[in-house]
Amino acid sequence: MKKLASEYKRIEFNKITLAIVTLIMAAWLVHPCVAAEAVTDAQKRQTIEKMVADFRDNFPDVVEMDSLKAMELVQDQKVIFIDVRRTNEQEISMLPGAITYITYLKNQDKYNDYLKISYCTIGYRSARFAQMMHQNGTAVYNLHGGMLGWLHDGGKVYDKNGQSFRIHVYGRPWKLAPEGYQEVW
Repeated sequence: MKKLASEYKRIEFNKITLAIVTLIMAAWLVHPCVAAEAVTDAQKRQTIEKMVADFRDNFPDVVEMDSLKAMELVQDQKVIFIDVRRTNEQEISMLPGAITYITYLKNQDKYNDYLKISYCTIGYRSARFAQMMHQNGTAVYNLHGGMLGWLHDGGKVYDKNGQSFRIHVYGRPWKLAPEGYQEVW
């Protein structure tokens, strides 16, 4: 009987824990949806910086490149942007002259003389890519703040028809594009 009561308490504790976690996740998912329209570009940029700071220590060997410096270098040097996002994200828009990571990996020798900068929506996936490349002996910078940081610094994005004002933001928590851009996910 005691064993059965103990098992019942464990099951009830697990149900309560699951309910609490579910409520927290629901609040987290709803919050950006409700508050996103009232958030200023400056507040969005602060959120981007916090998100980057939250994962930055996971990639100690990765060197970051800020968007303004990258824009400057594009004018003066051979720079290649490597997009590490999924194909459906890339179809929405990409940085100017960017190639996919698959194209890069198939043709690495072609880009030996280029300064290589990887990017994604916010910089996490591209930091993983840059770290992997670093471990294999290839220097690849990570674009600080990813596409979102790029856009907030005045950078442009393109689709197959030219300049675009749409950006794939991976998911609702990354709905942080500057005013004037349509976020999709």
